[in-house]
Amino acid sequence: MKLLVVDDDALVRRSLARALRRRGHDVHECASAAEALEVLGGTRFDGVITDLWMPEQDGFALLTQAKQLAPETPVVIITGLPHPGQEVRALELGAEAFRKKPVRAAELEQLLGRSSAQVAG
Repeated sequence: MKLLVVDDDALVRRSLARALRRRGHDVHECASAAEALEVLGGTRFDGVITDLWMPEQDGFALLTQAKQLAPETPVVIITGLPHPGQEVRALELGAEAFRKKPVRAAELEQLLGRSSAQVAG
């Protein structure tokens, strides 16, 4: 799968991207929602994994705009600081899933793979 990983924390972003690459995925990394939206405007991805809390634009803003650019692309939001109601909001905005960090690459792969199969089927 071709995946986009978005997180302002370079260590988290690189670790997750490295784990997904080891599993055979083509992974592009972005450090902000603005950077991710620029990339999404010109490239098709099989899935987007984004942090929730980022400067300037949060993961909810990225999710909303990503769904406008590519409604069929599944988005998983991850966060280290979940609060009540965030998961419901993420799902209402169209996220495939909402997970607390740390999240395993295999779990993300399963979530995104299932969604991609639903789109293709």
